[in-house]
Amino acid sequence: MTLFDRFLWRVMVFRKILQLNDGRDKILKVLQYTSKVLLWAYLKKGTLHDKSSKLASQLSITRKCIRLFHWLEPIQEIIDIAGDFSIDPKLTRHAQSVKLLQPLSAINGIVNDLSDDIICIGKIGLLDKQWVTKATPISDRCWFISIFLDVNEAVYGLRVAEEKLKLEKDPKKQKQIADKIYYQKVSLTKLMCDFIFCFIDVFQLGDKVNEGYQTVSGLCAALLGTYKLFLKNK
Repeated sequence: MTLFDRFLWRVMVFRKILQLNDGRDKILKVLQYTSKVLLWAYLKKGTLHDKSSKLASQLSITRKCIRLFHWLEPIQEIIDIAGDFSIDPKLTRHAQSVKLLQPLSAINGIVNDLSDDIICIGKIGLLDKQWVTKATPISDRCWFISIFLDVNEAVYGLRVAEEKLKLEKDPKKQKQIADKIYYQKVSLTKLMCDFIFCFIDVFQLGDKVNEGYQTVSGLCAALLGTYKLFLKNK
């Protein structure tokens, strides 16, 4: 594959990502937190500071608008789980925990998405600001819970893939499993960045720690989230 072919291939993957709601959200998140990093590190005052601050604020609202009614997705998950929910006693404890926590994850996702919708509708002026004040801590706590649930699932997926890799003899399948292991490691790294960001919000440490912790961890999470979509869609 020539250099131009590789470039064209990456452009097509990027186009595919932009066709997804999650993809547009991730790209805008990268732009949002790039602006915030610039504000934190370089643009302390002046015209560029004001413009970058407005850009970051508008991108945040745009992202929330893109994700409106995202709670319909976990509702479908609950329907799928309810249709065939059983725990095989032969499974390991870790596997059973992942299975048992699936309904909790879906319910938590619905509450998280609904609170995000309330925040979004409030910020665009269709609801009183008190709704935003009430919904924000709920959203933060639900996200915090989802991080732990996602870490548990990612660690399980990583262990299963590593065990399969040890037993697999086919080079092609080994490559596929190795790619899955790499993907899970990227997921865990992103979740660690999310944890740092969310921990500060949940425990209201924004005034006690340097804002760079949230700004940099937010940008890293945005970049890793976009990279995950690239890996999934390449």
